Amino acid sequence: MRLPYKYFLCLLLPLTILFSRCAQQSDIPPRILIFSKTEGYRHACIPVATAALRKLCVDNGIAVDTTEDAEDFNEKNLRRYNTVIFLCTTGDIFNPEQETAFERYIQAGGGYVGIHSATDTEYGWSWYGGLAGGYFTSHPEIQPATLVVKNHDHPATKHLGDVWQRTDEWYNFKNLNPHTNVLLSIDESSYKGGANGANHPMSWYHEYDGGRAFYTALGHTPESYSEPAFLQHVLGGIRYAVGKKKRLDYRACRTPEQPDPTRFVKTVLASDLTEPMQFGMLPDGKIILIERRGAIKLFEPETGLINIAYKLPVYSEEEDGLMGLAIDPNWEQNHWIYLYYSPAGDESVNQLSRFVFENGTLDRASEQILLKIGVQRLECCHTGGCLRYADDGYLYLSTGDNTNPFDSEGYAPIDERSGRFPWDAQKSSSNTNDLRGKILRIKPLPDGSYVCPAGNLFTDKDIHTGPMGAAAAETNALSKGRPEIYVMGCRNPFRISVDTRRNLLFWGEVGPDAGEPDSTRGPAGHDEVNRARAAGFFGWPYFVGDNKPYRDFDFARRKPGAAFDPRHPVNDSPNNTGARDLPPAQPAFIWYPYGNSPDFPLVGKGGRNAMAGPVYYNDQYPAETRFPDYYNGKLITYDWMRNWMMAVTVDSMGNFARMEQLGDSVQLSRPMDMFVDKNGSLWVLEYGTQWFSSNPDARLSRIDYVRGNRPPVPVLQADKTAGAAPCTVVFSVAGTRDYDNDRLDLALDFGDGSQPWTVDGGRWTVDGRRWTVDGGRWTVDGKQDTGGVSEDQGSMASVRPAHRNPSTVHRPPSTVSHIFEKPGTYTVSLKVTDSSGKSKTVKQKIDVGNEPPLVRWDFNGKNRSFYEPGAMLQYSVLVEDREDGSIKNGGIPPELVATTIDYLETGFDITSIAQGHQSAKQQTEYAKGKTLIDRSDCKTCHAVDRQINGPSFEAVAERYRKDEFAVRNLSKKVIKGGAGNWGQVVMSAHPQVSEEDAGEMVRWILTLGAPAKVKQAFPVSGAYALVLPPSKEKGKKPKPGTFIFKATYRDRGSNSQMPIEETETIALRAAFQQAEQADSMSKRITTYRPYNGDTVLLVDLTHNSFFVFKHADITGIYSVAVGICSGDGRRQFSGGRLELHLDSPAGPLAGSVDVPAPDKPGKMAVQELVLPLQIKSDGRFHDLYFVVKNEKSPSQEVAAIDWLRFNI
Repeated sequence: MRLPYKYFLCLLLPLTILFSRCAQQSDIPPRILIFSKTEGYRHACIPVATAALRKLCVDNGIAVDTTEDAEDFNEKNLRRYNTVIFLCTTGDIFNPEQETAFERYIQAGGGYVGIHSATDTEYGWSWYGGLAGGYFTSHPEIQPATLVVKNHDHPATKHLGDVWQRTDEWYNFKNLNPHTNVLLSIDESSYKGGANGANHPMSWYHEYDGGRAFYTALGHTPESYSEPAFLQHVLGGIRYAVGKKKRLDYRACRTPEQPDPTRFVKTVLASDLTEPMQFGMLPDGKIILIERRGAIKLFEPETGLINIAYKLPVYSEEEDGLMGLAIDPNWEQNHWIYLYYSPAGDESVNQLSRFVFENGTLDRASEQILLKIGVQRLECCHTGGCLRYADDGYLYLSTGDNTNPFDSEGYAPIDERSGRFPWDAQKSSSNTNDLRGKILRIKPLPDGSYVCPAGNLFTDKDIHTGPMGAAAAETNALSKGRPEIYVMGCRNPFRISVDTRRNLLFWGEVGPDAGEPDSTRGPAGHDEVNRARAAGFFGWPYFVGDNKPYRDFDFARRKPGAAFDPRHPVNDSPNNTGARDLPPAQPAFIWYPYGNSPDFPLVGKGGRNAMAGPVYYNDQYPAETRFPDYYNGKLITYDWMRNWMMAVTVDSMGNFARMEQLGDSVQLSRPMDMFVDKNGSLWVLEYGTQWFSSNPDARLSRIDYVRGNRPPVPVLQADKTAGAAPCTVVFSVAGTRDYDNDRLDLALDFGDGSQPWTVDGGRWTVDGRRWTVDGGRWTVDGKQDTGGVSEDQGSMASVRPAHRNPSTVHRPPSTVSHIFEKPGTYTVSLKVTDSSGKSKTVKQKIDVGNEPPLVRWDFNGKNRSFYEPGAMLQYSVLVEDREDGSIKNGGIPPELVATTIDYLETGFDITSIAQGHQSAKQQTEYAKGKTLIDRSDCKTCHAVDRQINGPSFEAVAERYRKDEFAVRNLSKKVIKGGAGNWGQVVMSAHPQVSEEDAGEMVRWILTLGAPAKVKQAFPVSGAYALVLPPSKEKGKKPKPGTFIFKATYRDRGSNSQMPIEETETIALRAAFQQAEQADSMSKRITTYRPYNGDTVLLVDLTHNSFFVFKHADITGIYSVAVGICSGDGRRQFSGGRLELHLDSPAGPLAGSVDVPAPDKPGKMAVQELVLPLQIKSDGRFHDLYFVVKNEKSPSQEVAAIDWLRFNI
């Protein structure tokens, strides 16, 4: 059959287009991207190398683009390139989104070329390490060496002979990928400093995860890029990576696209908890949670109510108390829960017990004690206490080392002196016959006994024990160790996560406190997230992090011994009751110090408290409510101090692959525990801001992933939270937002019965007056407005935007001023509703009736941030209070002002110091008690300052002010009632009040008594000699540390408000500062040791890089001397300018100095430059930004900086 002509054309046209496209594709030259971003060391060769590679590619028909902007690593842009060259990149150069984009690019068939320090890049991203082929570890000095050509068929080496003699910087490597094909190796006998042995590769290629990769370690020197053989070597690598120039196929990608973090929405379900520790969901959907002081609470999602189900008597001193909770997997049948707690009484034990929990309460008589662990209660710290039931039926319990860490200076607590066992963790963590400092694994049985399974550290078969661990020790005939132990060598393992699919145990380990390593003691402290593939010893107190060893230390003679050996750890402490020889130490999975982590840079810096959360498996939850598939199989870790969550990718071998922030738009307040419910939502228990107290931000919360319209995000801030009546407070709603850009309606209710402030679309109402933009005129209640005040004044008496043209006015005022006329506690709420009807509300408490006191250190006009060692400082403490008076007028006795002056040898957290001027009112430590009294009938018989039927609260507080048992005894009196202490007046019983609530009420009452005399280490005025104490290291001069001045005053409160405590803390640091002691610095700046000594320089100081000394007073500073270093042969400096700005890199200019280029490059020398200050002090503290400038050559290093001296 003959087809009609029109059908023939229909067939011919697509074929013509197809062949045309193929021809066009073959005619299009390949395009590559040269990427040379650095966050660590910056190679001087980069400009020369970029120009040479551009010419090389263009001459060979390859199109080239260059960039140092990681934002270019997105799918849309990367689709344009056949290959990406990482040219001497260093450090952590990508955020998680960019990492994901690059992974997908390679999986789609993209190419990778790495040159020289491309292996000194992204150490925390193991996928990249596999692509690059390994990681750099070290190098000797630049020198000639012999390269051996291993493959003559590859385009990168076919032009070379059998050996290649050249001069370069020769890298040593770690974590080499065994699946690469080696092109060049180096003969370590031909140069000095090789560390990889006989098989020391220098260039290789391989196919990797869908793409092609080539790497060469050559190319450190600028001269390399004019060497024909080297350029041909690189060109051959580029041609290999480009391959057949196929189109990228993103359908082949295995790595999912990263989800939008703003779709994680947190809902607060309950707040005002008191030290919440663990929680879980019962099969009926109710939440059971425990608090350290013994409260067991039950939250009912249907009603939103949380109630105390039972109050367990516990010993709650130090860190002990009710610590762990687990729900039996068969709870619907047996109603069992497990609690780990410190029982009240004289017996020094912590115990694991099983109880019946049904009908909303705990049956105390049902208690079965499974296990008792002996502890010492003489000293703190470290209780551990996490309980987890795994899917395999095993119950895991973590226990702390029960050791005081404070006399060990933050290093290994191994004090073996007589009577010092509370200071020796060898009695517990590394003791095979002790259950402290461990993670235990057992299988509870119905009769209250349990089985220690085979595969525990000291069991090769199941061992059945009686209740309370009876016969557990003697059943192990070889006395290898307690059969309950799965993991030993823990310090304070606080949160456990069991991944039964991969047979992995994860836990967070709260680490020691040393801020810096010490040659006589050992490494700096690190927190850890640990992973156990099997039972083992995890190092404490002999190792930390990736088995960084401590040194044995004689505390009696203060002399160090040898470093401990992780392969053969030995416990020879006299406090050890177990085996002397221990299993080899296992390194941590993730570890990080107080400062920036070179291994895991995403964790940041600051206080630390590592936790391990659940492993998320998507197939366990409904598709419509679970997290995106991107998170399948990822471990969730979190940090209690830093308030972040991380999603950690674990590879098929159980190894760390990468981490990224999870839900970084979600704000947390000390996350304490987590679990995933049956819908795939993540529940979070938040401890709250302040330690050992009730907190308004101690919360029960749930995090959902919202796929549709997201609710708005309300933000409410107040410029003060307490003050005398009338009290004017300025509220800001400026941060309020909606991620879907919906129109928002805002309602701000002040809680005092006044008219709310509302915003309805483009209109807003204040004190009943509605403001509207209509035809270019402002109207008020429909009448034209003829005058006004500026928008940012925000006065609610006459709010009116200053701009009359509606085209220039985009939103209502973002600040609102309100006057609270009468004393009281007000709850101000902001409700925000979007156009779909979704709403969110936030609240802020305002206490009116007591003005916070003012506390200030006065140094007689001298600088309040820097000192000269040996100087005599004249000081006085100024305290003023609106209600109490002042020290000056005699209203405040000096003995009621607490003053201390301390000296710190090592560093300190300047941010914490900057927050030292804060009100204890903000801590709301006793606010809950006052609220409970206001809601009760107490004020029928009692007033704050006068007798009614019963005594005044102030009289009660005064009588019991020195009674250490007052809270306990008066709490019982509140509940049971009684008479006799205050005449014949009978106090009614209040059996409906819980012990916990009664305690909160009593604590508030006791704050109203006459202030007790405070710790006053120094008088409120006088002179103090700023003399440095002797160095602890013999023969060495003391290094100037920091003097901490702290003054505190607690006022007397008022009839309606509790006392407010204010503190000012001043940190005086030495006027001479090493540059590396800066509080923070921009990412690219690194440190460098030019010779084998203590000298450390700040380097990689290019245009607009900066370093910061935070929270500094500039009073009396007339100049800053700066120690500038010229080059040493390895680094070349161009000169430029150093500027000092206040509070930001672009803040007010305080001074500048020109930095000359060195006259003789290659010789290391220090030159003093003087930066004069051109600005006067305003009496406030500022962040001092030292900003480097070099507009002409922005990629060139300006100089290296050794030190600074603030001239005062």
